[in-house]
Amino acid sequence: MSIQAIDGVLKQLQVTSLQASNRSSEAPNQIDFGATMKAALDKISETQTTGRTPGAGF
Repeated sequence: MSIQAIDGVLKQLQVTSLQASNRSSEAPNQIDFGATMKAALDKISETQTTGRTPGAGF
């Protein structure tokens, strides 16, 4: 996995964290950190699997 991919995931998590900290506790559309983290890790796993596939071009 490339450094750019990890950096991108970290930036997404930082943005999500900032958005969550700016919301009141009564906000109807609160961000689920666990779900966001799982989605990011799933994307990393998918990218790694694709990178290991012969002929994937990585």
